[in-house]
Amino acid sequence: MTKLYILQEIKRTTQTNGDRPLGKLQFEAETGIKRYDRFGVYWARWSDALRKAVLESLHCRPRSTLANSTQAGGDCAGAIPVGGVLANQANGVGRSTPDK
Repeated sequence: MTKLYILQEIKRTTQTNGDRPLGKLQFEAETGIKRYDRFGVYWARWSDALRKAVLESLHCRPRSTLANSTQAGGDCAGAIPVGGVLANQANGVGRSTPDK
């Protein structure tokens, strides 16, 4: 499963859904692309994948002043890291991985 293919499927399903992106479960049901195909592999959050595919205008929102600490692992304007961020870091994957 490639990053490019997943992005194309997000774009396709968004268009067929009246320019509204599908939720994670709907997307999985419609495309057969499972959570483990993308989570911690290419993106840490579903919103990161959507942003990359079709919603470039969204911005990260800081959730806590604690997250501004580099020790807290915040990676997006002070956002608290989620499991996918930690999985990406463990796998050596940065926020912007090359399209494959």
